Amino acid sequence: MFQEYLRTFRWPDTIHAICEDYRAAASIDLAHDKADLEKKIQCSLLVLWSEKGPFHRMYDVLQTWQERAVQAEGKVMPTGHFFLTRCRRN
Repeated sequence: MFQEYLRTFRWPDTIHAICEDYRAAASIDLAHDKADLEKKIQCSLLVLWSEKGPFHRMYDVLQTWQERAVQAEGKVMPTGHFFLTRCRRN
């Protein structure tokens, strides 16, 4: 399961993208969230979160997204921080 992460983490572009995503979460994403707080997300959302992570113990994850979107469904997944993903680099 973790093999895909190990494989893709060998690419400098992958590590760069991960770092940029974390930077954005602590900076520009906050400004974007504030600007859009009164708007509802118009596309349907599938919300997945980690059973072993802290979020569902701190708040109701699905309810939070249902309040922010016109339609959201989802469930907790039996994972840790990393979800298994299948992707291929071209």
